[in-house]
Amino acid sequence: MKKEVLDVVTPKDEVIGTASREECHKEDLRHRGVHIFLFDYTGKVLMQKRSKTKDAFPGYYEASLSEHVKKDEDYLQAAIRELKEELGIIAKKEQLTELLKFKMLFGKEHEIITHFTMKYNGQIKPNKKEIETCGFITWEELGRMINAMPKKFHPATIIAWQKHEIVKNIM
Repeated sequence: MKKEVLDVVTPKDEVIGTASREECHKEDLRHRGVHIFLFDYTGKVLMQKRSKTKDAFPGYYEASLSEHVKKDEDYLQAAIRELKEELGIIAKKEQLTELLKFKMLFGKEHEIITHFTMKYNGQIKPNKKEIETCGFITWEELGRMINAMPKKFHPATIIAWQKHEIVKNIM
């Protein structure tokens, strides 16, 4: 299997080198990631439960998807790539809205994350290697779930959810 190579970045998100995904996690190297909240046209958000075989946060609930940004790739390219790989969605850049950017240091992850939203009503084909299960829930249901069991959610999803008023304003 080919090693995933990521850009290593400064706190200001400037590329200073590259390293494998494993090296980034082992050596606490700052790298880039994307998260997406995918909304249907009724305002429900697609949430997923990560596969139990994932090496980071296995079995956790998270945003519609998340992904590392690979070497020489920008955030938007990573989001579009991951929509196809993880959910079978062919997206155009105009469909994605960049919502916020934040830093996360938690466990193996030392990332600068760009969070996108997207409205979509088409077919979804979850990649079973990545996703145990997924489905649409209301924003209010998501809030209740996070409050009831925060330790079962990917930390980046909680950070993005905490900024929910911004998300609600674009819906």
